[in-house]
This record gives sequence, structure tokens and C-alpha cells, in this order.
Amino acid sequence: MAEAVPLHATHRFCVIDHRAPITVAPVAAHPVASTFLARLDEDTSSAFAKLGTPRRHRRGATVLFEGDTGDSVLFVVSGRLKVLTTTPDGRELVLGLRGPGELLGELTAIAQDGRARYATVVALDDLQVRVIPGEEFRAFLLQHPSSAIGLLTLLVERLREADRQRVEFGSLDVPHRVARLLVDLAESGAGRADEDGATDIGIQLTQDELASMVSASRESLARALSAIRKQDLIRTGRRSIVVLDLERLRAYAAS
Repeated sequence: MAEAVPLHATHRFCVIDHRAPITVAPVAAHPVASTFLARLDEDTSSAFAKLGTPRRHRRGATVLFEGDTGDSVLFVVSGRLKVLTTTPDGRELVLGLRGPGELLGELTAIAQDGRARYATVVALDDLQVRVIPGEEFRAFLLQHPSSAIGLLTLLVERLREADRQRVEFGSLDVPHRVARLLVDLAESGAGRADEDGATDIGIQLTQDELASMVSASRESLARALSAIRKQDLIRTGRRSIVVLDLERLRAYAAS
């Protein structure tokens, strides 16, 4: 099951609107440093990567369904996923993204409380995962205490990041919130730099999703992107946003 604390770059809620998607294309900075796998030593990570059974999913496939029961853990080998939930009024909220080296459902496996999954997980790319039964996952943590510490430090980092973003929503204007989001995405990984040092990756998100990630309207998002673009920090196209200079964008976000 997917938890409500998402991939480091996106501890934000956003409303899905199935319109023409905009591709967010940030620069990769330290994509694997805050994943679960990166926190394990070589022997432990090699052992963990053999747990469970392999499974492949096509882009757009629903990997987990909200309301299902079970305590299995998904370990992402390659590809990215979008974690969604549905509000009482029928809206779908994006809780976060996951990428290679990350886990889905780890908290449910640990809690063992029998609760139904409260999020749906959709593949953003062609996906490879390993499905690990909850019992096997828990046994691994007991047999490898360093992996339990790694998981704990990862969860602490996510909570701290969520607190930071709550402060941002109450103190920053929309352009600076958008800049912070783009920096976060840039540092979440999978970037492919071109000859000029700019990076274009392919996370499919709608403009409404991006706006909701920073608690803004679609119109405010458009104005914010225009302001950042005028600083020569990003390049936007019909279906893409490319971060041109991550360091300058970070400085702008902090100003």
C-alpha cells in the first residue's frame, strides 16, 4: 500500500484533472540519496533486492487499488509511480511520487492492523517492481537491524520535509512556492542533462496537478511559471518544463 508521505520531492496534495498533461523536467541532483535502498550497505541492499517476486506493469497501469486489503510491500526496481487517493467529494488527490529504490506499503506492513489500502498507485512509466509479502519484509528488518534504522531515518526525513512545506504554504508567494517545487523535483532524480546542462525528464502531470501541489490556482501557476521563465531559470514548452540552472533556481526559491 502507498503511504501518504510521498517521494521526497512531492509531499504535496494535488487535484487530478485529466486534461493535456504537462511534463515536468527538472535537473537531477541527488536522486538516490534519500531512497530506502541507498541507506543500506552493499551486502544488505543486495539481499533486499532479492526479496519477493518480480512483476512488470505497463505505463498507465493501476498497480494498487484504494480499498484493497493486504500488507505486501512494493519495491520499485525501475520506473516511477503516482500515488492517489479519493476525497469524500469525489476528487482524486496526488499524495506523491515514487521512483527506483523506493518502497510502497512499508507502513502498512509494519502496522499489521488489517486496514484497507487508502491509496491507489498508478505507473507513470513502464514499471518493474518486486512484490514482498509483509511477513517476509518484517523478517528482513529483524534479521538486518541496519535496514530498520535506514527505514526509520527515511520516515523522519519525510516528516521533516512535510513540516517544511507546510511552513512554505503559509509564508511564501506562489512564484517562490513553484520554484521550491521545481527544485524539489530537480533533486528527486532521473534527470537527463543535455549539452547545455539543462535537463528534461518525463513525469506526466497536468497543469492543475502542479498548481495544486503548491496550493494555487491554475492561473496563478501560469503567472508564476512566466515570472520564473523571465529569470531564465526554466524553459517551458507545450508539454514540458526544463530547469536550466538548478543553483540559480534554488537561490531564487530561497530569496
